[in-house]
Amino acid sequence: MTGDATILQNYKPSNGHSSVHIADGSKSKIVGTGFIKLTKDLYLDSVLHVPNLDCNLLSISKLARDLQCVTKFYPNSCVFQDLKSGKMIGSAELCSGLYLLSCGQFSTKSLKQVAYSLIVC
Repeated sequence: MTGDATILQNYKPSNGHSSVHIADGSKSKIVGTGFIKLTKDLYLDSVLHVPNLDCNLLSISKLARDLQCVTKFYPNSCVFQDLKSGKMIGSAELCSGLYLLSCGQFSTKSLKQVAYSLIVC
């Protein structure tokens, strides 16, 4: 999920009837969906645009299903590995109790900004 529609490719507005529950108990409307390609191997499809979000959120269960990958959690980091090849396709570092997608693996400034605000949950 993201609050920033400018990072989404192939953006499609939604019907406006769907919403997500936020951690504070409130609901926020889903206003559209799109696609984000962070690296050659790490892409996110059907990303929800929820304008009220201050950061980007990544669902591990969706990532595992969509990319056929496994997430391994360590004390200060986690890695995403392709199930078939075992190749690492991404990583995240623990920061204040949340995993932040590592920025070093991205080549452009705009992708680094997306990754920096992408929180694994």
